[in-house]
Amino acid sequence: MVEQLFRNQQVAGSSPVSSTIMKITLVFQGFYVILYILSRIYLVFLNMNCKNFRQRRKQGKLYFYCVLKKQMINYEDCKGCPNKEYKQYKTLKQRTNKLAKREKNRYSIIYNDMTKCCECGSKIGIEKNEIFSGAYRQTSMKLGMVAPMCHECHQKFHNDIMLNLKYKVMFQKEYIKTHSLDDFIKNFGKNYIYKLKQQKKT
Repeated sequence: MVEQLFRNQQVAGSSPVSSTIMKITLVFQGFYVILYILSRIYLVFLNMNCKNFRQRRKQGKLYFYCVLKKQMINYEDCKGCPNKEYKQYKTLKQRTNKLAKREKNRYSIIYNDMTKCCECGSKIGIEKNEIFSGAYRQTSMKLGMVAPMCHECHQKFHNDIMLNLKYKVMFQKEYIKTHSLDDFIKNFGKNYIYKLKQQKKT
């Protein structure tokens, strides 16, 4: 579009000086448009911190709404509003002393030596790995479902599904020596011996 304007000017017999002025003018107009858009975005960002500010859409058109006033608003209304209430963001929950103590005292129902990798035998960079992670991580720590692994084997444990299942089945078998299968499933969600058999069939 800009090139077409320049071409039209040259056809009309305009001088190189006026063409340069036109280019500079268009560049400044472009910067002005960009700054205007950025200022609008910035205002929306500021307004979004107010807990009464909402963005809504009606018949495909976006508009802004104030829950407090119960009406459509514009940027200026929200910017100068004396009743603006900012959202309260919760801080991240810090580890409790109980959890920190449990992590420090992690033990294993299978491995007595927690200073050597159970997979490769290395004694460098040993990490105490909870076999059942996610929602079952704390239960793993509580019930001794922990295996000492070096960093490489630890990464492999999380990325290799068969290795992962191998250790889950090993710990399940050890657990059900003194507990029922139903008790294991209640604590860890599923029967991993059955899951391993299903995995081998695929």
